[in-house]
Amino acid sequence: MIPTLSIHDLSISFPRRGAPIRAVQGVSLTIAPSECVGIIGESGSGKTQVFMAAMGLLASNAAVSGNIRFEGGDLLSADTAVLNRVRGSKLTMIFQDPMTSLAPHLKIGTQLAEVLCATLGCRGAMRGVRRPASWRACGCLIPSAACINIRMSSRVACGKGS
Repeated sequence: MIPTLSIHDLSISFPRRGAPIRAVQGVSLTIAPSECVGIIGESGSGKTQVFMAAMGLLASNAAVSGNIRFEGGDLLSADTAVLNRVRGSKLTMIFQDPMTSLAPHLKIGTQLAEVLCATLGCRGAMRGVRRPASWRACGCLIPSAACINIRMSSRVACGKGS
C-alpha cells in the first residue's frame, strides 16, 4: 500500500553569516491512508518547517534535502501547478495562530470563500459570497456562512490573540 505521506531524511537549513541555521535534521515519518498522526515538540523544534516543506511553502532561501512523497508523488520537485492542485483539496495545513492566518480587514466568510473557490475552481462565486447559495455552488455547505461572513476576523476571539 502506498503511504499517504512519506517523509524520509528531511533536512532544512537557512543561510546566515557564519554557519547556516539547521532548522530540521534527518526527519523521517510515514502516514498510512486513514491514519491520524500528531506531531509534538518544543517551540522552535522544526514541526512547522517540516510541513511547510511538504506544502511547498518554505522561504525561497531554504536549503532542503531528503524526500517528501504524497500519494506516491514527489512534492519537493513538484512545480507550482501540481502543488496548487494538491494544496487545500488533498493536503491542508491549519496554522496555529489565527491572528497571522486571517486578514483582520476582511470578513471571515470572504477569506473562507477565497480558499474554497481557489481549491474547487469556483470563478465568480466571490461576488456573491454573502449568500449561502454561493457556498453551495462551490460544493461546500456551511450552515452558518451568512453569520460568519458578517463578522470581521479582528472581532473574533481566537485564543491568545483575543
